[in-house]
Amino acid sequence: MITTLKELKKQCEWGKRIIGAAQKGDVIGYSLVKILENIIPIIAPVFYYILVNNVVKEKKIEDIICVILGYAGIFLFETIIKIKMKVYSNRLFQISAIKIKNSMLKKYFEMDKNSWTEQNIGDLKKRIDNDVDNIEEWFNNLYMQLFGMLSVGIISIILLKIRIDLSIICFMFLPISFKITQIVKKRMEVVQNKYDKKLGDFEGDFFDNLQAIDEIKSNQLEDVVLKEFDREWNTLSDIFVEGHMYWFINRTIIAFKDNFVTKIGIYFIGGVLVIYKSFDIAALLLFMEYYERMIGIILSLVDNSVNLAKTGASLSRVCEILDMPSMKVQNLFLEGNIHMKNVCYQSGSKFILNDINLDINRGEKVAIMGESGSGKSTLVKVMFGILKASTGEIMMDNLRLSDYSGEIVFDNLGIVMQDNYFINDTVRNNLKLVKYNIKDQEMLEVCKKVNLNLGEAMLDIVIGENGNKLSGGQRQKLALARLLIRNPQYLVLDEATSALDKQAESEMLRMISENYLNATYIVIAHKMSAINGCNRRIILVDGKCVLDEHLSLQEDGIN
Repeated sequence: MITTLKELKKQCEWGKRIIGAAQKGDVIGYSLVKILENIIPIIAPVFYYILVNNVVKEKKIEDIICVILGYAGIFLFETIIKIKMKVYSNRLFQISAIKIKNSMLKKYFEMDKNSWTEQNIGDLKKRIDNDVDNIEEWFNNLYMQLFGMLSVGIISIILLKIRIDLSIICFMFLPISFKITQIVKKRMEVVQNKYDKKLGDFEGDFFDNLQAIDEIKSNQLEDVVLKEFDREWNTLSDIFVEGHMYWFINRTIIAFKDNFVTKIGIYFIGGVLVIYKSFDIAALLLFMEYYERMIGIILSLVDNSVNLAKTGASLSRVCEILDMPSMKVQNLFLEGNIHMKNVCYQSGSKFILNDINLDINRGEKVAIMGESGSGKSTLVKVMFGILKASTGEIMMDNLRLSDYSGEIVFDNLGIVMQDNYFINDTVRNNLKLVKYNIKDQEMLEVCKKVNLNLGEAMLDIVIGENGNKLSGGQRQKLALARLLIRNPQYLVLDEATSALDKQAESEMLRMISENYLNATYIVIAHKMSAINGCNRRIILVDGKCVLDEHLSLQEDGIN
């Protein structure tokens, strides 16, 4: 067979996954219409036989009415089928695509931090975008494969009924078509998977370079980046051409064999049988009509088998995400204690952190200070598992950090950085990112705490792409407002008040310190004014802790 039963079984299992996302009525309706679509062409040659045998040969002119009405009825019926097919198709595939994309997004959100960092963002985007959009084509290919093979079986029986010996001669050539297609299809699957992976890598690199456009320009790397894009695009083009060459070679060989060599042979043998009065001319023409239809279906199955391999590769990538185990996230409250023993973090041959030993207790307000490159931000990332420590032990509330899922840690952690992420939407919707059901009054109260005042109807102001309509200080206040709404057990400020003036910075830090007495509060800073409200200071030099001291109320902030 053009597609093996084992392969069809696997494709049907995928089909059940996709069908499960749609309405059963639409699936049944679509299936029935597909069955009728394949039955009608099998009936049409009967009217051709009546035309040749009754009208032309036996001169029964009155039968021409039957032929005309038959073909008119087939045309009308096929038109209705196409309309119904479009209706069912739109309902079936649009609903399925939306539900599958939502399911994939949920899986993305459920990924633990280690799995996420191993993924290519461009590849994840392609799976949820291009691969899901191939559902309709794949579904049509699957139905075509199933009903096309059924149609070939029915026509084969009809051909055997018309003339057994001529049918056997036709069937002898078919295995060659199947063998050629099997070879090409396997190669096409390899090529398509290679193309999908390369395209995902290309899109990931493209997004990375867009995000780093300022750095690329400042270092005059435009030519280097463009040359790399050209190289990757040429590689993609070569893979694309390779796939189409396989399709062309496959199609050409089979079309030549079935439409030329085999057909000439049948006409020759059939003609000899007609001459010797052992076969009727009308029956020969009917035989050729069914044979040509069967070859047309087989050629469609050949193309479809290759396309099924291509779209099947897309669906396997979708199912790979859908089959990921769901994370059972517990709403576990962490008390806020941290213990680090002999912790090191190594990047390549260089130690970014070296032999860190710290105990931070619940409610402590800790400032981590040091020059640029001393390892401050890295220390916090390792502390909370965003980066994995090379050696050493990290404990949170008497359990190893590795014993917690990333979701539990992140549910209890809030980080505000110098540059933060915002969506191009209103202040209200940016605050709702962290708490969807928050009321307007609560949002206004939090904005008042961080001294964010954008005038009347503040919550309805659109802040622009990544907050570019706000000043640097307003963006940091909005980020701090989101942090306070979440009310996490661990608060981390990484240069989060750098855009504020000294007085505003001092007031902000003191407000956070006073309002969140039970939270563990960590500030990463260069300057002394940024540690207002802290009761402990840690200084790093070249990844080593050189000072760990407690601050008195008079010392903190050092005005």
